Amino acid sequence: MRRPEGHRPSYPAFTARFPDATDTIVFAQLAIRGPDLEAVTAAARELDALLAGEDGPRHLDRVRPVRERGQHTRVALAYWDSADTHQAWWASKAVSTWWESLSEDGPLAYWREVATIPVRRFETIHSGEWPDNGVSNFTPIEVTELHDYWGGMRDRIRDSHDSELPPESSDFRSPAEGSRSQRIRFSNPDNLAFIRTAQDWSHCGEVERATYTEAVAPTLQAGADYIAGHPASGCTAAAYVQELDATWSQPQDRTCVLAWWVSLAHLEEWTVNHPTHKAIFGAFHQMLQRHEFRLDLRLWHEVCVLPAGAAEFEYVNCAPGTSLLAALPPADSL
Repeated sequence: MRRPEGHRPSYPAFTARFPDATDTIVFAQLAIRGPDLEAVTAAARELDALLAGEDGPRHLDRVRPVRERGQHTRVALAYWDSADTHQAWWASKAVSTWWESLSEDGPLAYWREVATIPVRRFETIHSGEWPDNGVSNFTPIEVTELHDYWGGMRDRIRDSHDSELPPESSDFRSPAEGSRSQRIRFSNPDNLAFIRTAQDWSHCGEVERATYTEAVAPTLQAGADYIAGHPASGCTAAAYVQELDATWSQPQDRTCVLAWWVSLAHLEEWTVNHPTHKAIFGAFHQMLQRHEFRLDLRLWHEVCVLPAGAAEFEYVNCAPGTSLLAALPPADSL
């Protein structure tokens, strides 16, 4: 445990309390990309209909990149609280037929990044007691004292109490046998880490909203740009995205960074020592001071560390640098 002896937090925070019957969370990112917004939106709504079917997720968020450069991307962030239920959904005739029939040479690209997360390797932190943040849409949250110190994130992951959760390697599993050049499937090395770190300013008044959007949000964008463009940091893929309404059309006042890391230690190193994260922390602290430590801004994150083979990644008709495809070794070395 990293918690200093006698530590007491200076402010309250909350974390997920998984019911005894829940041993696994499945978190799936299901994405569509293409040059035509109308076509991408139509495909996203087709996916919506599948997710609304039997054995669909307990919760669904819809997002797009904050900045889009010539291509439009829509991503469903779907949560299940049972691996069996997710597998039943994925194996259903409607879903399997849809996925296998996707074109491998058309204008649209599709990918899925599906993590089956043991709850012993999953932690969350929320700046308030709100039942609408990721897993807290269907899982209770409770006050935690494992925060307000460097190392609290790791301490909230139960399996870290018995292991440092070291990275196996920075290399992903070789593409599955039978993978084709335009349909690539692979899995994860041991102890790959993932974070969804989120910001919600929908409840802020005009002045606080301006402080956040003008002073804090740009530092988030800079941090996301840095980790996405510097794999030497240990970040293998990152995206800064904004939530959309149920029609996939209207942006909401909620954003998050979605990032895969070689290990929890690589994520910790960036958060503790890198100037881009220090800038985020500094901008937020200045916001707290300006508003006398009373904010309506809502912040939360979810972090998991995955055993080997606990995630499945599949890319259909995707450009080589798409998300985790960039982490694969060159094709001629496979």
